[in-house]
Amino acid sequence: MEKISVIVPVYNVERYLKRCIESIINQTYKDLEIILVDDGSTDSSGNICDKYKKIDKRINVIHKENGGLSDARNEGLKVVTGTYIAFVDSDDFLDLDMYEYMQRNIEKENADIVICGTKIDYDNGKIIVKLSKKLEEFDTKRALIELNSFKTFDMSVWNKLYKKSVIDGIMFPVGKKCEDYFVMYRYFDRAKKVVVLPEAKYHYIQRENSVSRGKEITYDYIEGSKSQKNFIDQKYPEISYVGNTAYAFSYVATYNRCIKYKVQLSKDKKKMFKNEVKKCLKDICRNSYISKNKKIQACIFAYSLSLYKVIVKTIK
Repeated sequence: MEKISVIVPVYNVERYLKRCIESIINQTYKDLEIILVDDGSTDSSGNICDKYKKIDKRINVIHKENGGLSDARNEGLKVVTGTYIAFVDSDDFLDLDMYEYMQRNIEKENADIVICGTKIDYDNGKIIVKLSKKLEEFDTKRALIELNSFKTFDMSVWNKLYKKSVIDGIMFPVGKKCEDYFVMYRYFDRAKKVVVLPEAKYHYIQRENSVSRGKEITYDYIEGSKSQKNFIDQKYPEISYVGNTAYAFSYVATYNRCIKYKVQLSKDKKKMFKNEVKKCLKDICRNSYISKNKKIQACIFAYSLSLYKVIVKTIK
């Protein structure tokens, strides 16, 4: 058996942390290194980590000053010793056979990254399952295309298992939100083979006060998408339309949050949003990997933000 290093950044999640940790320590795959990084929690989360360290010798606890999610993950990456690396957010949890399932398939398929489906659990009890209907294999270029096609999988780091060599030396950007967008394309660039598995094993908890659902409007998503766009333009110019599509939709997604949380953008900012999407319209329209609806969405956005806003509000 090859060791899997599991990095769990922890910050003020006392309500969810026990469930998360127990879903890891009770995995059917036992050769684990569990790194709990307490990122300056002010509730009982740090004490919970220490309690479990006494129970399970596979657990390593790091206590540090608060530096954010990226900084916590980076501290975990500094001490990993496993052949494979996985990330878990501390308010989420796993099916108990997730790592057995992932490790078996990464070995069997001789892959650099394997990806399982996700069960999105909402506070109201609703569950949405996102998964592939079959096992699918992708080479580097095709994986980058799929990563940006809004279909089978996305930029999130946590429903994936990586060979350590894919991640070595690539750190998360400290102080940024949407941090996954700054690193995932670089992981995929190093992966000769990416395999998507047809079962959902990761439970992603959507809670109102989580980092990803906060009401703050950040432009880091746009910055991360731009860094990917520039990377693809330089190294994979034949699929530059893919990077341009993802870059354009980073503006769309950011504006959607502004609508949702009633944040008013200046006229200049709105004009800039429209123009950046408009620049990418040709690439979006010729992108056969995204749906017709996504293309229509981009076109409306580029030519009439007022109409776009009315449509979004009507749909929601």
